[in-house]
Amino acid sequence: MLHSHTQALRRHDGRTPDRTRAVAVAAAAVVVADQATKALAPFAHNGAVLPMRNHDLLLGIVGGNRIWLAGLMAALLVGFGRHVMQRVTAGTMPPLAAGLLVGGALANLADRAVLGSVRDFIVIGHTIVVNVADLAVTIGLVIYLCARFTTRSATSLTAACEAPE
Repeated sequence: MLHSHTQALRRHDGRTPDRTRAVAVAAAAVVVADQATKALAPFAHNGAVLPMRNHDLLLGIVGGNRIWLAGLMAALLVGFGRHVMQRVTAGTMPPLAAGLLVGGALANLADRAVLGSVRDFIVIGHTIVVNVADLAVTIGLVIYLCARFTTRSATSLTAACEAPE
């Protein structure tokens, strides 16, 4: 059912490639910004930046060896990525939200796969240290929830998040 709806959307709307491109651009921007800030963080010398490594997942709830965690993250990202792309092409999720969610997950997966841990450095309060990817995921989730629970349709919010033609 969803597949036929998606194909009909592609035929009649013509904007599905634009939505997909918007997701890819947002995700790529998150990965680049996250990796660049992680590389620069050790050179910052102030109280708001505290470079550290996070070896576990989900705030320390899930731990294990590096290969197992990277594999788990990759499998979850593939499944989640398919889900959000189906929602974007169906017009029920803003492309910006999907791009932030997927880009944040991909950026942290890159760290975990290459380094064995995720680099965090942004101090929030006295006990939380996050990175740009974490912030992107949080903002993407807020955008998605706002789109989901507002009276405006996700399609109109999607159009608002896309580049003008």
